[in-house]
Amino acid sequence: MDHQILAAKYKSVLKKVRPVNEPMPQDLNPPLERPPLSRDPYETPLSPNPPIFQETFKVTHERLQAVNFGPPGWLSNEEINLLKNVINLREKAIAFCEEERGLLKHSYVKNYKIPVITHEPWRKKPIPIPKSILPQIVHDLQELNKVTIKDAGLPPHIEEFVDAFAGRACYGLGDIMGGYDERELDVTTRLLTTFETPLGRMKLTRLPQGATNSVAVYQAQITWILQEEITESVGIFIDDGGIKGPRSLYN
Repeated sequence: MDHQILAAKYKSVLKKVRPVNEPMPQDLNPPLERPPLSRDPYETPLSPNPPIFQETFKVTHERLQAVNFGPPGWLSNEEINLLKNVINLREKAIAFCEEERGLLKHSYVKNYKIPVITHEPWRKKPIPIPKSILPQIVHDLQELNKVTIKDAGLPPHIEEFVDAFAGRACYGLGDIMGGYDERELDVTTRLLTTFETPLGRMKLTRLPQGATNSVAVYQAQITWILQEEITESVGIFIDDGGIKGPRSLYN
């Protein structure tokens, strides 16, 4: 069988936009802090024999159809019932639609400021979109990325990330819905993201998709939030959370 290999690239190396390699201002974005808690979150009572699941206003039987509990027969009815009750207990941390997404509380961290060097203001022509295409938002952040001080943070090395999941009896996966939208931009930083629309001038209010530091900022943020679960119970790769099951098969 003949195989045809096609290679493509988004842009040439000469056109690649590189951020600024300068020391990061240490007082610009203070580290995350945990506010005083009224109770130990790990002491939430969880009975090994929970009651039969009862749907709530938020967690309904219909919505639970979107949760993958594995192939038929993989989990017993008792195990599925236990998981449904855990979802009920943690329903505030779960979003079934975009309207239920939340924001990272200001008691944990301040709004993010994009670190930039002194620069001249810029203005670019709107990106032409054919009339046959419905209106859509296309952000070109190349000018912003040129003056942004680089955050050297990286997501986990993929091979090491995967190897850490070996030897578990089962696994889970939780997707963080619109992770970048959980972190607000500081008011002073929003001006850097200004763009023109048929409805007037607008600005981004959340961590921008395509900004040079967004991956590093979000990876550090979510790793800090889940630090007590890493590396034994959870592995996080940007907005995808891998759940590590037990090492035992209960035999």
